Amino acid sequence: MSPPHPVHGPTWEIKSRATSCHATEKPFAEGEVIYSRLMQQVDGLHREDYSREAWNDALRDQSWFHWKTRFRGPAPKKEPPFREDNAEEFLRGLLERKDPAVINTIYILAVMLERKRILIERGVQPDAEGQKIRIYEHRDSGETFFVRDPELSLEQIGDVQREVALELGWIKPPEAEETPEETSMDQGRT
Repeated sequence: MSPPHPVHGPTWEIKSRATSCHATEKPFAEGEVIYSRLMQQVDGLHREDYSREAWNDALRDQSWFHWKTRFRGPAPKKEPPFREDNAEEFLRGLLERKDPAVINTIYILAVMLERKRILIERGVQPDAEGQKIRIYEHRDSGETFFVRDPELSLEQIGDVQREVALELGWIKPPEAEETPEETSMDQGRT
């Protein structure tokens, strides 16, 4: 079925559902039947949402397109398991320490931030000792980060990733397990 008249303006935009009736301004209830319509205007399509009581034939007939649906409130936002802000802050802190003991952690954080497109790898150069130095640029600030590549094995990468996740609070530490001797000693004391 073709539209009654051609669409002018951008048609690829997302048109959000309203939380209240366009005519009465009364908020929609969860699961309430509502009517939605698209209206052609000079600058493109506009969406309007109506309660069942406010919807009528005139609104339907003046619509470019219309449909009946049920109102669903916005889903609660889930906290992503990867939080770029604390990973970036942690990376900056480790770089400032200049501690060779955390080279693996620095590398893993840089790779994680690269995957999230926070850091962009611009190249790899050997240092005076012949070790690889990865050169990253911060996407927004333009800052340059020099990160030594420790050339970790797959087994090492998993361990370092767990260390980073624990440090940043993304996962909880495993519960301390009692040894069999501690358990039997505790049972003897009553």
